[in-house]
Amino acid sequence: MDLSHIYELHKFLLSRRYPVPLDDILDHFNYSKNTFHRIRREMCDYLGAPIKNRKGAGYYYDLKDNTAYVIAILPER
Repeated sequence: MDLSHIYELHKFLLSRRYPVPLDDILDHFNYSKNTFHRIRREMCDYLGAPIKNRKGAGYYYDLKDNTAYVIAILPER
């Protein structure tokens, strides 16, 4: 699990008010589709990230009732 990629995608999704099309994410990070889906899957499966895909619109954090999603990662020693 590459924590730097996870943190970068987390900050990116938090900064967006609307869903982000997959192509925009791939261009922004210079990821392949497989890389993006691996990172997204790790975030959802291991960290409980509420990442959703609105068909035709893109990916976003599904934050209900103005809740926040925080990734707390301790630095490696």
